[in-house]
Amino acid sequence: MQTNFFTPSQKLVDKHREGAKVTKRYDTAATPYQRVLADPAVSKKTKTALTWQYQGLNPAQIRRDMLDFPDQLLNLVRAKHPPTRLPVKPPTATRAKSDEATKDRSGASRREATGGYRPRTSTSVQSCSTMVFGPLGSHRGPNDLV
Repeated sequence: MQTNFFTPSQKLVDKHREGAKVTKRYDTAATPYQRVLADPAVSKKTKTALTWQYQGLNPAQIRRDMLDFPDQLLNLVRAKHPPTRLPVKPPTATRAKSDEATKDRSGASRREATGGYRPRTSTSVQSCSTMVFGPLGSHRGPNDLV
């Protein structure tokens, strides 16, 4: 109803190609209902019946019905198939103390249990490039096999 009576569209009248360029010509925008009324091949009886139907339509009510329809379907599905899962209760856990997360079962902290703090050893840029590319002058290309 909404599309046929109230939504105008443009129809392609002519399409002409010149090399790579395509030129398209369109008819003026009209609804399918208006196109039927303008068509001489359609009988007067059909045009009269469509006109009576058109006069009884309210576009705002049609739009409201279209927007309300998914909610009605969802209510029907929910009535037919009630939820089978029980609601989930949130866990009743207590918060850990601030030092609890770093202690193991013996009461020692992770740092004490692993032997203390060990700083990272730093490598120089030249040694990093040697690890990645090999010694200077021996750089292989992306297609070279090792």
